[in-house]
Amino acid sequence: MIHEILPKVFDNSFKQKLPSASSIVFSFKDDAVLFNADSPTRFPCYSELELIDQDTVYLFELDGVDFYLANSESIVDHGDYSYEKTILIRGLQPKHLAFAGVTALHLNSWYNDNRFCGACGGIMQHGKTERILCCSQCAHTVYPKISPSIIVGIYRDDELLLTKYADRPYKGYALVAGFVEIGETPEDTIRREVYEEVGLHVKNLRYYKSQPWGFSESLLLGYFAELDGSKDIVLDTFELSEAAWTHRDDIHISLDDVSLTNEMIVRFINNEHGHN
Repeated sequence: MIHEILPKVFDNSFKQKLPSASSIVFSFKDDAVLFNADSPTRFPCYSELELIDQDTVYLFELDGVDFYLANSESIVDHGDYSYEKTILIRGLQPKHLAFAGVTALHLNSWYNDNRFCGACGGIMQHGKTERILCCSQCAHTVYPKISPSIIVGIYRDDELLLTKYADRPYKGYALVAGFVEIGETPEDTIRREVYEEVGLHVKNLRYYKSQPWGFSESLLLGYFAELDGSKDIVLDTFELSEAAWTHRDDIHISLDDVSLTNEMIVRFINNEHGHN
């Protein structure tokens, strides 16, 4: 999966440090990231950019390389790099750069969504000892947003319920998924989301694996569950464009080493969904 980058080492500890010439800088504008497929680093190094006041925010270290964030408005000249759709991060190689990109996207979204205090409206400032945003007026503190969500592979005998999202950039096969609501356990969320999106009931829920997924600022919790009762689908067309029972022999995808969803579908194809 996208976060499985060994032997590369990811260090997200907070640091107060200035970038070096070789530090990698992410810059996002709307739904685009500064990128060049012909560059060895894919994303610009600090020495390749001209910045107003050298304005950057330290993000994390990956295998000894520091990564920073720069506001697109602070970049005077970005050389051979251009803003490309962030969906390209999903399939980027080498994979550790994809993980760096999606993690940077996650933090960029958090910074943008918390420029002003939700308690008093004051301007939020970066913390000096930990990764927080703190109000300059009332000292209200905000930590990075991480939303728990579920993905569930619903099966009956040799069939798996495959779905496709409605009105999302990703057009491939998916599984029923959704965010955990206030007062819910992940298991409660599964039962609710399955009924809301496809009108089905499930039983024998079994936890499989988790994955950080910065595209939706979430921590994904993957489960398999057996159909309980009728297999007749009632589709929520606001969330999904398709949902269909599909025999394992008719599912033609291979492991892409990126998403938990893909890995779970492949586990079902190989009849390995009954064990980790």
